[in-house]
This record gives sequence, structure tokens and C-alpha cells, in this order.
Amino acid sequence: MEGSVGMLHRGEEHGLCIFECEGGDTAAGVGTESERTPSCGELGVDIRVGDICYIDFGEAYIAEIGYQHFGLIITIFHNKAFVVPMSGNHTAYLQAYSKENPKGKRHLMRLGKIKGMNKESVLFINDAKWINTARIIDVKAHLRRDSELFREIKDRVKNCLD
Repeated sequence: MEGSVGMLHRGEEHGLCIFECEGGDTAAGVGTESERTPSCGELGVDIRVGDICYIDFGEAYIAEIGYQHFGLIITIFHNKAFVVPMSGNHTAYLQAYSKENPKGKRHLMRLGKIKGMNKESVLFINDAKWINTARIIDVKAHLRRDSELFREIKDRVKNCLD
């Protein structure tokens, strides 16, 4: 495949990324490795649907998820992952809609304490988005995609699209 990126090397000066492409050619550009890498696999992070990952969402505007947060991978398609951002913010957790809190905010969903996470988590359904998988820093936990909780999360995301 012509022009595909091979190995990455970080330049010593000015954050320059240098790429060794197929055929021995090189390319360079300013930015971080994750900005220049087509997928997280090339950064050594293997992901799958149901993974709870630490993600660099980048800069944010008002009332939008940004910077580094956890997120749940709902699906993966062509080096992009559809993720639902999440947080351990206790106030947001208490405000989230659930069977125990039917008057709660429907754009928030309680996850509870997931194995591998340090505290109870809440999903920000209205911030779900497609991201390049190169934004994924690390995998921290996993929800089985055939679990009742994962199906409920997918249903909540789909309902928010109606």
C-alpha cells in the first residue's frame, strides 16, 4: 500500500514526528505520535469492543468531554472507535438516571463499580462519539459485549439518537 506509515520515531527537536514509510521513504510533520498514527495498534495498544480505555479526547468546548478521560468502546470500524466517555465524578453519578433514580438526568448513566476501575463510574451518553483509535492511551477494564449491562448501554445510546 503506497504511502502507508511504518515505524514511528520521535524527533529530538520541536516535537517533530518522523515516519519511515514503505520503500524506505521518510515523512515528517509537527504533532504528537498519536496525531500522526493511523491506529492504536501501531502504538502497541490492542483494543476490542467492551474495553474501558484511557483516552485523549483532545481540546473541548463548553459542556463537552475533553482532554484525558476514560471511555467505553461500543464498536470499532476502520481504525475508528465509537466510544462513550465516562467519569468517576460522584456528583454526576448521583444525578444520573437509573432504576433507583427515575427522575435523574437521562444523558448520564450509572455504571457502578467495574472490576479494574477504582470507583463507581458514570457514562456521558450525550458525549458519545467516533474517535481515531490512536487517541486510545491504554486499556484499563472490560465489559463483556454479551452482558446485560453492555446491552443496556447500547440501548441507551440508540435511544438518545431517536
